[in-house]
Amino acid sequence: MQEAQVLDQFETDEMEHEVTSGANARMFSPGDAVDWLKNRGSDLQDLLVDDASRLNLISLGGEGEGEFGISPNVKSITDNGGKISSSLEKNGYIRLTENSVRQLCNLLGVPKGFVRYKGMHAPEKRLISDFLGKFSGESGKKSPLIFRTSTIGGTRQVEGIIPQSADRTDENKMVRIAMTKVMERVGQGMRGVEFIEDPKRATRSFRLVFGNPCFDHDAPDGSAHLIKMRDRMYPMIDMRLSAVGVVTPQVSLGVWRVVCRNSAVDELCKAAQWTGGSDRSMNLFEKSMEAIASLAVPMGNLLGQRCDEIYSAPLNLYSTACIERMMNLGAITSAHGDAALNLFEHGYGHDMPNGDGQWGMFNALTDAAKVLNPIQSRRSAESRSMTLAMQRDGFNGVCENGLNINKSRAGMIELFDKSDEIRDVLARVAANN
Repeated sequence: MQEAQVLDQFETDEMEHEVTSGANARMFSPGDAVDWLKNRGSDLQDLLVDDASRLNLISLGGEGEGEFGISPNVKSITDNGGKISSSLEKNGYIRLTENSVRQLCNLLGVPKGFVRYKGMHAPEKRLISDFLGKFSGESGKKSPLIFRTSTIGGTRQVEGIIPQSADRTDENKMVRIAMTKVMERVGQGMRGVEFIEDPKRATRSFRLVFGNPCFDHDAPDGSAHLIKMRDRMYPMIDMRLSAVGVVTPQVSLGVWRVVCRNSAVDELCKAAQWTGGSDRSMNLFEKSMEAIASLAVPMGNLLGQRCDEIYSAPLNLYSTACIERMMNLGAITSAHGDAALNLFEHGYGHDMPNGDGQWGMFNALTDAAKVLNPIQSRRSAESRSMTLAMQRDGFNGVCENGLNINKSRAGMIELFDKSDEIRDVLARVAANN
């Protein structure tokens, strides 16, 4: 199936608004997601600088504030889209975001960012002098820089600074490839695409949520619906990307949770992950997405089965004591644990099934992850929440025996061995590699 045909299907796939509006706060319909990606791609514009003296890096704020802009001569730049020239003609400069200043400092060998300059006399002038000394003239021509600009807050700003030789993430193309592979596997079966942004670090997570839940079923005799709407979970592909190279691109399978408008990410199975490296060719990425899209539904179903086991299972400790125990064992970070404790101290779980049991603990840990920054900390907490839930005896087993990642992986492999569909996908992945 060609991409154009698949994206035509997306355009007609309207997201169902059957859950609370809060649960869809960051959720785009597939068609709207495609439009966003198109607009984002057309808005991005790069300025290539091979001579810093032509760039004119300037200070915009008061001394020590670390606010900078670039003010190149409009006639000295190639500007196919006209956006950079238009902004320069209107304002005289293009502002650097906090992230781009941090990247600039890293390029100058100052990993702590502008904070390092604040203790110096005339800190802005010192940074500008260091920049000119490193990148102007012959030295600059050997190490040209790309200033990636976009519209932020209604004005054009530099969102990142990248060496020309560095690999650059094409968010638009990567997400569209992943969406295409999902559609090839499940047809018009996407619920939507959730965008989570970390603007200070120019990082995004794109979460492709499948249409059919992996945790939602009726009683065997058809007498009752066992899983409430708010407890549903859906298979999900989570893509952590940065258009300015702040993080290494990463893709993982997981589940999207209605109850906390958040996700749990699985990182125990390498076949369910993709991490960018020095060779980020789209052909290799596309091949990986074929495997991940094929695994999403059967793996989501297995995770749903595991959640069945903890849905009514009790905790052997009070919820707060369980969290403190897991923090002491190093199973969760102190920041993650404190956020979860805060939820329970404010009555978390009193209105949900088994809110003080293992199901409530799983909900709380994934919910607490939302307050963690940057995105990588949040993502790590989501992954750990899933890993803990997958343990033998769940959170009780962790509190009694600690967390053993090797056993967790072995347990996941045991689950995979019980699924003919997953075994078939893994065999094809191994053959392709």
